[in-house]
Amino acid sequence: SKLPRAAARARLAAQPACRARSSIASRASRLPRFPPRDSDAPRPDAARRARSSIAPAESSIADPASLTWSPPSEPEPPSSLLPLWLVHRARALLPVIGHSAYITLASGFLMTDVLALRLMLIGGYSGLVAFHALHERPLRIPFRWSVFFVVVNGVMALKLVRDRYPGAFGEEEESIYEGSFTQLSRGQFKRLMALATVETLPEGAVLTTERAACPHLYFVLDGSAQMRLSGGTRTRSVPPASL
Repeated sequence: SKLPRAAARARLAAQPACRARSSIASRASRLPRFPPRDSDAPRPDAARRARSSIAPAESSIADPASLTWSPPSEPEPPSSLLPLWLVHRARALLPVIGHSAYITLASGFLMTDVLALRLMLIGGYSGLVAFHALHERPLRIPFRWSVFFVVVNGVMALKLVRDRYPGAFGEEEESIYEGSFTQLSRGQFKRLMALATVETLPEGAVLTTERAACPHLYFVLDGSAQMRLSGGTRTRSVPPASL
């Protein structure tokens, strides 16, 4: 008596599932159906082009002779002019050195005195030498030209110093220079005095005659001289400290 009741329950439980399947099938049957497009079908020429474009790539990959391996490039070693420990310690000072060097050069161009100009140029180019030398890979061309400019300005500054400060003058040389030759530099006057000789002449001595070549230039230190022109018709007195 229990089996027919169990079978009845199974049939009742299966009825909703059958209704669900029938509803899904009916809904699917109501969906619109579209005919296939010509573009969906594979084209033989497109497939041929795809195969031809893939074939060279496959052949090149399959060829072991075309496969080459190059090792990774290593960074160039530093070619610093100074020890690396000094370069690394001075790295933070590079902006200060560079700006100071160019400020010194600009200040030198504003100088009106030639010696001051030379000294400022020496300082500016020396700063550029230090700036380039404190790099791990310095630029060699600016470094070499900066060294060249330091040498040139140093030589010219040395000449100017020797010309302005040739050494102490004697009392007589100092009085002659201050009285008549201040338009010359002290170095130029010292070289002029090195070419000159001091002579003491008696009264009435003839130094030169009119229209005759005079091999010397005379400068009167003491006393005076009398210059006569046109046979003595015109005379002129030459005082001390005169040529």
